[in-house]
Amino acid sequence: MNDNNKPKLPLPTVQQLAQISMAAEEGDPFDWGSLKIDKQAAYELMASHALELYATQGPYRDVILLSSLTKSIVENFILNLKLEQYEKQSK
Repeated sequence: MNDNNKPKLPLPTVQQLAQISMAAEEGDPFDWGSLKIDKQAAYELMASHALELYATQGPYRDVILLSSLTKSIVENFILNLKLEQYEKQSK
């Protein structure tokens, strides 16, 4: 069966996508206490943006989604490296 014959799953709602994403955070929780946005609002804002991007990109949306994911992972990696360097310098 090729991809064209697979049934398409409906896109999740913003709230569903936010809940799924928050569940992924459980193994490596963020410190939300120092931020001026609450967890639910942050996840729903980003879920809304992700769904909007995915819904409007047409036939290239999977490539765009993967490139956006890769960029986010690299940004996270760089921020973690900078945080690690900062913590080493402040000791």
